[in-house]
Amino acid sequence: MKTFKSRIKEIVAKYSELPSDYILNYPRITMVGSIHAYIENHKGLISFTDQSVVIAHQNGKLTVLGKDLVIKHFLKEEIVIEGSIERINWD
Repeated sequence: MKTFKSRIKEIVAKYSELPSDYILNYPRITMVGSIHAYIENHKGLISFTDQSVVIAHQNGKLTVLGKDLVIKHFLKEEIVIEGSIERINWD
């Protein structure tokens, strides 16, 4: 069930010119083919192997699955993952 605060944020996102991912604290995922994933607005790394990277975000977690995965860059608000990316799950 959504809280009053989250409903207000959704309304503001809908009617303002600001990006909704920014207002709602959703991660922004940019893919380059299946070899590069750029994830902004994350809340930290949960786990990492060469086959999966689990990243926390405001509303749960993202799981990047693939082969030969490496973390190319890891900054406070953004992470870059490279390798053979097969799937990204949103939990």
